[in-house]
Amino acid sequence: KLFEGESLMIHPESPSPLLRIPLRPEKDLKIDVHMKILVGTAASSSVFHTFQLNKELPKFCMYQLLNPTAPNYVAPTTSFTFSVKERIQRLIMWAELVFICGNGQIQKFTSGNMLDLKFLCLRDGSNLQILMTQDKGGSITVRTDNVELAGDLIQDIASFMGLDTLEVAADMPHEIEELKQTLDDVERYSSVRTHLTGNIAEAATSVKTVIVRAEDARIQRDMGNMKRMYAALQNENGNLMTEYKKRCNNHQELMNCLKKVNNHIKKASNLRVGAAKTRVVNACRSALKNKQYHQLVQIIQTGQEK
Repeated sequence: KLFEGESLMIHPESPSPLLRIPLRPEKDLKIDVHMKILVGTAASSSVFHTFQLNKELPKFCMYQLLNPTAPNYVAPTTSFTFSVKERIQRLIMWAELVFICGNGQIQKFTSGNMLDLKFLCLRDGSNLQILMTQDKGGSITVRTDNVELAGDLIQDIASFMGLDTLEVAADMPHEIEELKQTLDDVERYSSVRTHLTGNIAEAATSVKTVIVRAEDARIQRDMGNMKRMYAALQNENGNLMTEYKKRCNNHQELMNCLKKVNNHIKKASNLRVGAAKTRVVNACRSALKNKQYHQLVQIIQTGQEK
């Protein structure tokens, strides 16, 4: 590897007419591969022909198309459904652009008015399923336990089909359970924060009182009492610092939880397009600000406040 994640040089240990190079993109992005191939006429050749080739890998090249009757295939439990007024052929055209599959290969996955595509993620071995039916003008369901992947797929489909606004109903039990747990943590840390603030105020008051008494003893030249007051001051100051550290740790944990909540909101908004996306973000932030956690969960699932 010449440059990590950018350039790669490879050669066979012994002369070979075939060379396989593994490419594993870390993100789902279109990738331009620029190749320079040196080919010799014999094993001992010192003169090589140079061939330059350019190849574009599609955005979702790390997902392998599976046979419709693939054995041991387990459909993901998380699904995202939305309506589109398009023919199945349009979704086939999109799939042929963003996945690695031969022309006409996806056509055989069509059965009547339904298209059922199953994929295997080559990164982590997870499953992906995309279904489309012509019911009610056209309905697409994306099944994957990766919410970020679902958002990328939905955004790409909407862009290809020219959809300005898209509403999506999400059924994601694992994601919602994680969100509820995070919201419980936010509530708990917020409650503890109020209690710790009171403790700090009380400790600060005690420090002020001891300082006044210590100064009074010093002015009165009561050295014994002054020493006791300054010893007490050191103890009270230690208590104040302890309470402050507790509050700092609690604040950091609260911020981490709020970041997780914001990440959930971001992923939920990416499942929608246009005005629906903006509405979800604003409604989620309003519900979070007003501590309406039940409504926040509902907005993320349905995209609607009620």
